[in-house]
Amino acid sequence: MAAVMPISLDQRNLLQSSVPEERYTSKHSSDESDSGGDSSDSAADSESSDEASSGSNSNTDSDLSSEVSSSDVFSSDLSSNLSSSGQEDAFEFELDSASSSEADEKDLLSSNESGRPPELYYRRTRRTRRNTIDPSNHHTITDDFLGTLGDMARTDNVGYLAWLIPFTGICTMLGTEFLACVYHFSCSENYPTLSYAATFRPEGLAFTGGMCLTAIFIFVSVALFFWYLQLRMRPQKQVTEGHEEDQETEVTRTTKHLVVSYACLVSGVTAAISLFGLAVMDMRRHHDAHINFTIAFFIAAWATMIAVQVARKSVLHEDEADGRASGRTGAAYTLGQLLLTVGLASSFLFGLFFLCANGVWPNPLGFTAVQEAFFEAVAIVCQLLFMGTLSCELARLARLVEKRDYLALERRE
Repeated sequence: MAAVMPISLDQRNLLQSSVPEERYTSKHSSDESDSGGDSSDSAADSESSDEASSGSNSNTDSDLSSEVSSSDVFSSDLSSNLSSSGQEDAFEFELDSASSSEADEKDLLSSNESGRPPELYYRRTRRTRRNTIDPSNHHTITDDFLGTLGDMARTDNVGYLAWLIPFTGICTMLGTEFLACVYHFSCSENYPTLSYAATFRPEGLAFTGGMCLTAIFIFVSVALFFWYLQLRMRPQKQVTEGHEEDQETEVTRTTKHLVVSYACLVSGVTAAISLFGLAVMDMRRHHDAHINFTIAFFIAAWATMIAVQVARKSVLHEDEADGRASGRTGAAYTLGQLLLTVGLASSFLFGLFFLCANGVWPNPLGFTAVQEAFFEAVAIVCQLLFMGTLSCELARLARLVEKRDYLALERRE
């Protein structure tokens, strides 16, 4: 680099106009032409000043022109350095863009959601965020994001139906017990069971209406879960076109899948009908019928829960074998196992305390009706919450239906 002689502040401000303000540039020739134009303009100005000035100032003008020429060399070197650094930054930006595009392609290929093609999620690095975003591109990204949210809402709203079971059932239980404590019982001394509280009015009206709605929600949720299991079954062509040694295994698995799915349907429908019957027939006017419906409801509810857990385990094994395990199904299976264990223990204690507190069995330990009511409530809450976990499967039902329709259209074409 040429040596730069010290110049005055005014001349330095004048020379700063020749330095480019842009940091990143891709046209090196334009910088050289600008620096050349500035040097020619400076030379023309020096010549005009030489002709207009006297002979005594000629030495000063020549010194100034030499300083200007040296500063032009400095500016040209600086612009060349900036252009080279700009090219390096542009090269680094291309590498970052390529790496981000490869990451997007990997995410696109790793997506294994069944039923519809995966959505493209736009990712920006820190360098691209600094750049100016095209308004039309921003509009497209916004539309895709809103469309994805709307698709999720339309897909998952079926799963909300299962959560109506614990919501309606628990609210009915709390409302019935609250009305009983307000109107007919001193709950601090004698806490009634749910069936006994429903023999009074207005507790009976709240209990009947709420439990009838809960029975309807159970019936619909179990039917949709049965449909989900049927859609998850492999088509018959995939079973018969496999290897000969795998055909027997596939047929056995399909048979087990069918048995479990129909067990879920039959036991779930029985539980819904039993709950409807015990809600309509109270213990005072229909004592024996209410007791029978209660026993049938508990047995059918636990049978439904066990069948659902077996079906979930089968689905998990199938997904793991295919390499597409689902976190939702695994979480639902774990939570269902916990609720099933606690609920079965509470049901056993409820039955024991019921027989001892009502004089059917001897009561040497002095079990009370309050303990009976407590374990009855815990068992029912566990059953209702377990029914709510069916939302994990029902939320995927719409995608499976769309996948089935899409495959049917492909076969027709």
